[in-house]
Amino acid sequence: IDDPEGREQFLKMIREDVDRMDQLITEMLELSRLESGESPLELQSIAPSELVDVAVKQFEAIALESELTLKSSVSLELPSVSVDAEKIDHVFTNLISNAVKWTAAGGTISVRAWVDDGTVWFSIADSGQGIEPEHLPHIFERFFKTDAARSQLGTGLGLSIARHIVDAHGGVISATSSVGEGSEFAFTVPSADQ
Repeated sequence: IDDPEGREQFLKMIREDVDRMDQLITEMLELSRLESGESPLELQSIAPSELVDVAVKQFEAIALESELTLKSSVSLELPSVSVDAEKIDHVFTNLISNAVKWTAAGGTISVRAWVDDGTVWFSIADSGQGIEPEHLPHIFERFFKTDAARSQLGTGLGLSIARHIVDAHGGVISATSSVGEGSEFAFTVPSADQ
């Protein structure tokens, strides 16, 4: 108590632990609600470009600070999608946040959308460190963290939550990666006219 510097250090450590616990509890509750169906979707028809613009804007300052190029490519001609915008934004936030975390300064993160056989696809690709092939089949599992991620903050629930949100929309999510070259996460959502 009488050591102001030591006191500040301990308070900072306590605050970080409380923040980690809060994040873990929040993500576990969200995952539980998604799995049990207690988190109903509030569907609305929205343009893919609007979803991407909102997501990218959230990370522009962080990308600039991290010396990353964050770009998006979405045609205004794409059909509207029927989604819960808040939940889909959670998917974008998780995927872009991961891309920022694992891409070194000078790297690029690209967000794009397109239509293939009537299905609207979204993709977040980065030029980061990539994911080892043996980890790729497990990255959407609860609490899974790659070897490199174990030293980082995070609960290991983000990709599992993203998968459940995409599943709830009737879509699919997948990942491809090459170590040292980057990763790409792609997911589908239904178009509003389906």
